[in-house]
Amino acid sequence: MSLRVLLIGASGVFGSRIARQLAGDPRFRLTLAGRQSTSLAALGESLGDPAVQMAVLDVAAIGLVEALTALRPQLVIHAAGPFQVQDYRVAEACLACGSDYIDLADGRDFVAGIGRLDARARAAGRLLISGASTLPAFSSAVVDALLPRFSALKTIHHAISPGNRTPRGDATVAAILGYCGRPLRLWRDGRWQWGRGWMSTRRQVFPFGGRWVGLCDVPDLELFPSRYPAVREVAFRAGLELRRLHFGMLAAAWLVRLGVIRDLARHAPRLRRMSEWVLGAGAMWAAWWWSWLVAI
Repeated sequence: MSLRVLLIGASGVFGSRIARQLAGDPRFRLTLAGRQSTSLAALGESLGDPAVQMAVLDVAAIGLVEALTALRPQLVIHAAGPFQVQDYRVAEACLACGSDYIDLADGRDFVAGIGRLDARARAAGRLLISGASTLPAFSSAVVDALLPRFSALKTIHHAISPGNRTPRGDATVAAILGYCGRPLRLWRDGRWQWGRGWMSTRRQVFPFGGRWVGLCDVPDLELFPSRYPAVREVAFRAGLELRRLHFGMLAAAWLVRLGVIRDLARHAPRLRRMSEWVLGAGAMWAAWWWSWLVAI
């Protein structure tokens, strides 16, 4: 029998990619869920699979347990970020209705705290997975694969720098902007110290060339010191392909640190659209002046 899969946040950047992978596969009976019926309908039409079902669902609304129970999923994939501002209501609703659960969370506190539900999940015989994303799922897999090459692992510095044309959703942008310029805990010299989001910028050499990268607040910073006890330093950085965009973000981080901008994350949709316009220098200057305006 086909596995009944409920995909929450299906019309987002990552959700739509998962939908395209699962649609048409006879092993799965897919239901796309999200807050906007029009977006779901457009995605469903693009998939070309008449067996795919739709469900308008708001994870923040009252009655989530009842809604999931009515849909009868066997597996819920939660791709509706940003997870930095969410609690565990979706995972708890899955436990209540007898469904397995997996999310794409990259929020540090969210992923690190999911363990509080471990005893309940084991008692219910349910699978509960958080952080099935680039970080920490892929990053920890890479470190595990490299471990046999070292007699001792003392430092983990890893970085990512996507191309400017890589699709990015508002939730992803909001997650990054949420910690720009703000304090974040870092494991340095075998003890917890403090850094600042998108700061401590440095030049990172990738196989495709050098790019600027800055500190990011990700689950790895919290999980790796305990997963790899001998490690004395863990840092993760990210950067943007276009230097003017990267340093525009750094400028915004400084404005947050100085208290000029109070809530950068709420401007995520507009800043994401502006980043897509940046193919020349002029738009970056517009972004720079706009960052000053939003602070007022």
